[in-house]
Amino acid sequence: MLEKLIQNKHLQWLPFIFGILLYSNTLKNEYALDDFAVILDHDYVTQGLNGIDEIFTTNLLHGVQQFNDGLYRPIAPMTFALEFEFFKDNPYISHFINIIIFGFVVFLLFRLLRRLFGTNGQYIALFATLLFAAHPIHTEVVANIKSRDELFASLFLLWSTNQWLNYLDLKKNTYLFGAITLYILALFSKESAITYFAAIPTFLWLKKDISIKQLMLPAGIMLALSAAFYGWHSHIISSMPNPVSEGLSDLLNNAAAHTQSLSERYGTAFYLQILYLQKLVFPNVLLHDYSYNLIPVVSLSSWQGVIGLLFFVFLVVFGIIGFFKKNKIATLVIFYLLSIAVVSQLFITIGALFAERFLFVPSIAFCVIIAILLQQLFQFKKYLSFLLFIPVLALLSAKTIARNSDWKNNSTLYAADIQNGIKSARINYNYGSVLTQQANEVKDKTTKQHLYSQSTKYLQNAVEIYPQYWDAYNNLALAYKYNGQFELSEKVFLLLLKKDPSYNKAYFNLATVQLELEKGEEALNNLIIFTNNTPTVDAFSMMGTISGALGDFHSAKTYFRKVLEMDPNNENAYNYIGTAEGFLGQPLAAIENYKKALQINPNNVETYYNIAISYSQIGDTTNEIMTLNTIQKIRPGIPEVVNRLNELNRSR
Repeated sequence: MLEKLIQNKHLQWLPFIFGILLYSNTLKNEYALDDFAVILDHDYVTQGLNGIDEIFTTNLLHGVQQFNDGLYRPIAPMTFALEFEFFKDNPYISHFINIIIFGFVVFLLFRLLRRLFGTNGQYIALFATLLFAAHPIHTEVVANIKSRDELFASLFLLWSTNQWLNYLDLKKNTYLFGAITLYILALFSKESAITYFAAIPTFLWLKKDISIKQLMLPAGIMLALSAAFYGWHSHIISSMPNPVSEGLSDLLNNAAAHTQSLSERYGTAFYLQILYLQKLVFPNVLLHDYSYNLIPVVSLSSWQGVIGLLFFVFLVVFGIIGFFKKNKIATLVIFYLLSIAVVSQLFITIGALFAERFLFVPSIAFCVIIAILLQQLFQFKKYLSFLLFIPVLALLSAKTIARNSDWKNNSTLYAADIQNGIKSARINYNYGSVLTQQANEVKDKTTKQHLYSQSTKYLQNAVEIYPQYWDAYNNLALAYKYNGQFELSEKVFLLLLKKDPSYNKAYFNLATVQLELEKGEEALNNLIIFTNNTPTVDAFSMMGTISGALGDFHSAKTYFRKVLEMDPNNENAYNYIGTAEGFLGQPLAAIENYKKALQINPNNVETYYNIAISYSQIGDTTNEIMTLNTIQKIRPGIPEVVNRLNELNRSR
């Protein structure tokens, strides 16, 4: 009965449904982590259909202030733009789409494994697919909307592999065209697909009756496509106005890339291979970040480096020897190595040291190997294999569902990860920053003080772990500012600028603190430095206001004219220029600027009152009375206006 159930053709939809149900609780989640950069803060995504051309001709984060992250993966951002066009910023829709894509990834994996392992391998196909669907290591990919790039790459990988299998069996060109098209889509989904030209034939090698000769054509075609994509990728990245950010390979993001020691570079890289296996076997501790200094840099001669090297060599030797003997576990080991190669740090270094999402495709091999071992262990007692498998599946599913809730938003994610990620500078920074936001929003004073206290604690941790963490210094100083600790805030900002004078936004933030401390001249000097590199309306407005307060009305006019150059419809700028002209004894010029302000906001009572004062200064009683009467119509009963009108009428 069990055999018939597993071989039922309708069973292929069971993993699809299972995968969707596991992640259904993400539908109530909001945006989190990198979702903001790739969706809400991305100029091309928020343009909807109008931004798709730019998405396909620029790097991934070019739409975020032209930042060059060295990545080109336009398929997922295109779908985000389409969602924004029709649904605006609706995380429910985005999570729903992610869940459906994941369901089809699981569905295609099951279909492919059933075909590759044949009638006698149906247990393997079912166990491996359910294990893959339930594995908590995938929560980052499915629950984080941004990781749709990984979902798409995996979807097209498995779909293309199915089409290659169809072509090898039936030799129909429609399948060949489908396989090629889907492989191209995988490449445009995520760069790591570039190694799939070898990974797909390796996976096909699991089929009993496939020969090396048959795999030469798929491998050759996909190798050519990978090479062409690499050329196009390089062209796009190099054509951007800004070079690839050097910060991607700094100590904070990737310690292995930052070190100058080859021993440390490869010692750490080999150590990572042990950690990846550990995450697959024991996914009990999951984090959104593994940057400095959660994973220490180790030398090749350290015990971590030595064990990692021996483990990697074992995988390579075992895989190669077994591959040519058509050993399925060895073949899957090769598939694992090929699919993790780009992110392993062994061949190239990338903008992240370690991440759970990097295991999404490699985990396929792990899950299939576990399923094979399970079948071999209980070859004649398949019911026992079910009895062992079901509790494991239940535990993994429970962990996945629980972890999905952590990904609800930044607040829940950072709070969930801080205990196990306390050694990570970025996790401390993230949690401290979100606590500051919470403190800014809460009304209760006691709660507010507690949140500020906690936020400064974790932001201090961040700078202690990574002393060059300028963003953490900046946010620490801001937390002190918002808590009314202006002297401490100024001290931290000054320390930051001493360490890194090029951290420009700190000059603006410092100026806002110095205004609170009534240090107008110092604030003005810092704003001058800030605007030399980053001219903004807010900064020039502050400079004009400070200059006026210091009695330098000529400079005040100059700064507010700069505001008008950037924002011609800035009502406040015209009003401030009018006030400055008044103090300089130029009432006619003042009236001219006030009237320009009224063209933008015709109902501003304060502006009318200033005009009336200017008319009074030049003795134009008629226009003064007309102006005061206009104020009476807009807002009747203002004591100063009523008294002045009575005074003027008596004098007539």
